[in-house]
Amino acid sequence: MSEISQSGVSCFVAGQLLATARYGAVENKKYLVISSNFGLSQIIDPFGNIVKSADSTGYKILTGDIVPNQTRTWYNKLGDWSVLLVSLLAFGLGLIKYRSANQNKNFS
Repeated sequence: MSEISQSGVSCFVAGQLLATARYGAVENKKYLVISSNFGLSQIIDPFGNIVKSADSTGYKILTGDIVPNQTRTWYNKLGDWSVLLVSLLAFGLGLIKYRSANQNKNFS
């Protein structure tokens, strides 16, 4: 049986959340913040280290420095336009295929 912390959250579940968050921070090479009303709140650096932590006893404010990532992804550079154009292209090709299939039925 798993231990239950003061906040009523399983320690096993809290540990799994922390492990997943640390893995995500390392994978994306970005800072990650875990924020909780009734549990640990933490700041994790891009290397998976916990930089700051606030426990669940009483009211706390977690403050810390988070460095924004300077590299831009393709989505940051192009924005929504690339996704919209690809979606429009797929819709247009589907419409053309649908119309050509229906025209072949009418001539048969």
